[in-house]
Amino acid sequence: MDFSTIDLEKAANALLILITGLLTYFGIRRGIRSGTPTAEARAEASTFEVAGAIVDSSAIKALAGEVTGQAYAITAQTAALKADTEARKQHSEVVKDHTRAILTLEKEIEELRHEMGRRRD
Repeated sequence: MDFSTIDLEKAANALLILITGLLTYFGIRRGIRSGTPTAEARAEASTFEVAGAIVDSSAIKALAGEVTGQAYAITAQTAALKADTEARKQHSEVVKDHTRAILTLEKEIEELRHEMGRRRD
C-alpha cells in the first residue's frame, strides 16, 4: 500500500472522531452503571463552590504596555527593513547600469582595436 497518497488531515479527523466516539461510549456506560444518585449526591451536585484569587492588575497593565512597546518596535523595524530593501533594489539597478556601461565600453574598445589594426596594415 502506498502511504504517500493518504491525506493526513482526513486521517487525523477520522482518528479524532473514533476517539471521541469511544470516549462517549465509555462515558455513557459509566453513567448507566452508576445508577440513580442518592438524595445526598443530588444535594452535593446542586451546590458548587467558586474559588478565586485576587490578582494585582498592575502586572497585567505592565505586560500590556510591554506588548504594545514590542508591537511598536516591530512596526519600526518593518519600516526600516522596507527602506533597506528599497535601497538595495536601487543599488542593484545602479550596479546593473554600470555593468551595461562597462560592457558597452568593452565593445567600443574592441572596435577601436580592430580599427587601429586595419590602419596599420
